[in-house]
Parts: sequence; structure tokens; C-alpha cells
Amino acid sequence: MINSSDPSITFARESVSDSFCAEILPLAKNHWNEVGEFRENGINPDFNTYKNLDEFGMIRLYTARKDSKLIGYSLFIVRQSPRNVDLIHADQDMIFIDKAHRGFGLSFIKWCESQLQAEGVHIIYQSVKKCNDWGAILKRMNYELIDHVYARRLQ
Repeated sequence: MINSSDPSITFARESVSDSFCAEILPLAKNHWNEVGEFRENGINPDFNTYKNLDEFGMIRLYTARKDSKLIGYSLFIVRQSPRNVDLIHADQDMIFIDKAHRGFGLSFIKWCESQLQAEGVHIIYQSVKKCNDWGAILKRMNYELIDHVYARRLQ
């Protein structure tokens, strides 16, 4: 396990570029195989949508790298709340750290939070998969459980 004091691990905000999309795909496949719902469909990200949202300033892509190799990421969609125009929300779309490099997740989450707070985000929504429930960490960080989401496959 690696802790946050490891100087070879760096956190950064990045853009959703073509080169990043190619770089993230192997890690995203591992992520999907670990926690993806309806895994029989496989993974086929719509990178164009992520790139378009990034161009509109709605994506915050944060990465964790060890000696410049991508080992983790957290992606948020940031937008004004449609229910309250005075609030800016950051909805976590995905978060993942490669199994071989886990141990600094809490410091990564806190770093991402600090970046969002510095940009004026009011509320962060974190999604937690049932099969990999790390909600206890979020509760210790003063997050509140506000929704249960159910899914049903139709086709």
C-alpha cells in the first residue's frame, strides 16, 4: 500500500484529451470489471461527451499518478443546480484507484474536495457502488446519505 506521503505519487487536474482517453481505457476496464453494473455489456465510454462537457467547463478530472503513470482518477460533473441557481454542485461520475496502488484514497478524496471548494462548489455528491461500499469513509468526512439508487435492466 502506498500512503499520501509517497513523493512519487502526484495529484493533478487534467483535461479530457484524446491522449488521456487512450491512457485511461485500460484502467477504466479494470474499474468496470470491479464495480460496473450490468458487466455483461462491457465498457464502451462515450469520450466525445466527456470531451464536450470539458470544453463547456463542466468536467473536473483529477488524476493520481505514480512516477507519471496513471494509477487513479476522479471525475466530477460541475454545474449550477437546476433546483437552486445559487448553488454549484459537483456530481462524482467515477472514482477509481488501481488495486496495486491503494492506500492513499482518503488523501486523494480530500485533495479533490479542496480543488472543488477553491472553485466555489457548494455541494459535492459522491456515488458509492453497493459492491464496493466505502461510504463509511465518507460518513467520517461528514457526508450524509441522501439517496438510494435502484436500476433495472430493460434490454
